Amino acid sequence: MLKKLYRHEFHALFRSLWPLYAGLLVLALLSRLMDMSFFDRRQLVVQILYNSFMSLYVLGIIAMLIISFAVVIVRFYRHLLTGEGYLSFTLPFTAGQHITCKLVCGVVAGLVSFAFTVLSLLILSLGTGFIDWHGFFAGLWQLLGSIPAWQAILLVVEVVLLIPVALCQSLLMFYVSMAIGQQCKNRIGGAVLAYLAIEAALQVLAFAVIMPLSTQIMPLIDWLSRMTGIEAALTGLSTALGISLILSAIYYLVTRHLLTHKLNLE
Repeated sequence: MLKKLYRHEFHALFRSLWPLYAGLLVLALLSRLMDMSFFDRRQLVVQILYNSFMSLYVLGIIAMLIISFAVVIVRFYRHLLTGEGYLSFTLPFTAGQHITCKLVCGVVAGLVSFAFTVLSLLILSLGTGFIDWHGFFAGLWQLLGSIPAWQAILLVVEVVLLIPVALCQSLLMFYVSMAIGQQCKNRIGGAVLAYLAIEAALQVLAFAVIMPLSTQIMPLIDWLSRMTGIEAALTGLSTALGISLILSAIYYLVTRHLLTHKLNLE
């Protein structure tokens, strides 16, 4: 039964996103065609078309990323926090399962959007020097080969994990804000205020952590100076990953509690 919930969510989500992905690839292909050698770039018409397609392509990337994120947020709000929630919560699933389904599908949508962005860049740079993919991967391989194997593996694992975890944190921050906002009469206004309050609380917390460290600035600088570049990168990635995981867990637990015990669909 749970598979059907995920299947339905994926189908409904990507039904809205596939046109965006297709449009982005078409714009990348048209921009690449206008840049090929059989078109005389000195002609005014060709220049106008090329610049137009490139501008539309850049706008298309921005629009795709924003719209894909917005679609995920709107589906969570509409299906769990409005009148449709009556139907959603009559299904044999807990609030935690609904949240997890929306979260997993949202993260997958974000990763797919990123993959299509990279694919469009590959199309745009095919056979040109627009992006030096060979130099990029050669430099990356050289970097990984110049450090111990365990550090190279750890670096790759942390980078790969940090992307979906950061997406989870971003989505869950919106989820918990909307769950808090639905306790208010003006739900959208309450959600916006909740989001701003969470942001402010994070800033205050960061300041409270940094201030004591500022008194130990010299030992801290000395500790950092003894690190190699890769050790500093691994430390920074590990810290970011740990903070994202902690915040994601807090947001998830608060959202689940509110949707389980404080749900207000009226």
